[in-house]
Amino acid sequence: MITISDTDVDVRVAVGALVVFLIVGLIVFGIYYFGFLRPARDELDRTKTSALSEIDRTLGTIGTSQAQGEASKFRSDVIAAESKDEINSILREMSDVALRESKRKELLGRVDTVVAGTYHSASDVTALATLQTSLKNDINNKTTLADLQALETSGTIDTQATSAWRTYLQTLVQSKVNEFNQVLQRTAAYRLIMPKENALALVRGSSWQILRGWDFDDPRLVAIPVADAFDRAPDLRPGMVADIWVYDSATENSSFLFGPAVILETIYSTADLSTISWILAYENTSASYTVDVWETLKALAAGSTEAAAVGWEDYALDIMERVRTAHLGKFDVSVMYVVAVPEELGILITQYEQYANLGKDVILLPPIVSSNPWQYQAYQSYR
Repeated sequence: MITISDTDVDVRVAVGALVVFLIVGLIVFGIYYFGFLRPARDELDRTKTSALSEIDRTLGTIGTSQAQGEASKFRSDVIAAESKDEINSILREMSDVALRESKRKELLGRVDTVVAGTYHSASDVTALATLQTSLKNDINNKTTLADLQALETSGTIDTQATSAWRTYLQTLVQSKVNEFNQVLQRTAAYRLIMPKENALALVRGSSWQILRGWDFDDPRLVAIPVADAFDRAPDLRPGMVADIWVYDSATENSSFLFGPAVILETIYSTADLSTISWILAYENTSASYTVDVWETLKALAAGSTEAAAVGWEDYALDIMERVRTAHLGKFDVSVMYVVAVPEELGILITQYEQYANLGKDVILLPPIVSSNPWQYQAYQSYR
């Protein structure tokens, strides 16, 4: 006969109950994990990925040292976050910081702009480099958006930039004056020669936005020929001034190049004025006069006493003055104006004059101005 103890029955029941409990527990845990916990964790991970991307797109692209440091901190905070609410709170804080750092970047960029001129910048002007460092330190020391906005509206950047540019350019003008008390103003669009006093007044009356595009130099002048015709500038004479423009046949536009340029000499073509063949026939009176002034000058140079009797001095100028007085004109008379211009422009104008294929036409326009003695000082020095 087989005997079953109570202990054996109890163990089998307990083991069975445990197995059932484990199975049920696994089922419940599986339902909880796959139905609730796993989706929640996946959603939190997606939220973190989106938040990290937003940080990179906004704060991470600003580029200031403060923005880079804050972006690193916010990334760490997002990775450690345990809920979507916590992540959303981090993003709201990040947005506020991004606004602040965007304004900081804007102001820092403005500082770089004010010290970067067409001809001079912080790299070669100590005062501008000092200004750049000072302003950037001031901007970087601001800790709130309100502080940065207050700095912007105060006009501090503009005021200090204008003062620095004025001081530098006034000193530059003083160091570049030539023997006629003149300086050359250089811009990207044109060149001007003016008295030192005029240049200083221009600098004093201009803001940094204008001043950063200027340079001043010693106007080292050269004499260059400009071929023209009487009808284009009939009133030009030696000692006068003219603005120089250039017509571009490719674009059909004219642009100002330099002025005022002093007219040093005017030389007329022998083909137009050298030969005289004059006849007068009036009632019972007749007279004639024939001479070739060009050949006469050659004879004079060879020592002819007869040639010396011909009035040749200022011959062509005298003709043109009489033409103006008589209000007559042979409009196609060729004339060469010798003008005083800065050396750098002399090379350029000579190229325009000598190479027709460049499609540039140099135009002389005499302004109607009251007499300014300084304009004629350079001319007199050539006499």
